[in-house]
Amino acid sequence: MTSIFRQKKPRQFSYKPVFYDRRKEYREEQLKKYHIDPQELDVFNYTPSIQKGSFRNYHRTTRRNVHTKSNIRLFIIIILLGLLTYIMFVR
Repeated sequence: MTSIFRQKKPRQFSYKPVFYDRRKEYREEQLKKYHIDPQELDVFNYTPSIQKGSFRNYHRTTRRNVHTKSNIRLFIIIILLGLLTYIMFVR
């Protein structure tokens, strides 16, 4: 029943996110299977894969690797072409 003096209460927002992490579930199953306490495992074996300055040096190292590989490839192509011309002129 509506009333002049009583206001309606706002509806509550109830959002329950659903997220399925296959790796986490598999890991938990394995820990239960072998009776391993996950807290003991996580404390000593954690090593971060991203270190300070790794993004700063990424472009420099990838560019250096690309140049090195392209120089080696060019050297091999020149040797193969030289051998091919030698074989053609000797015969």
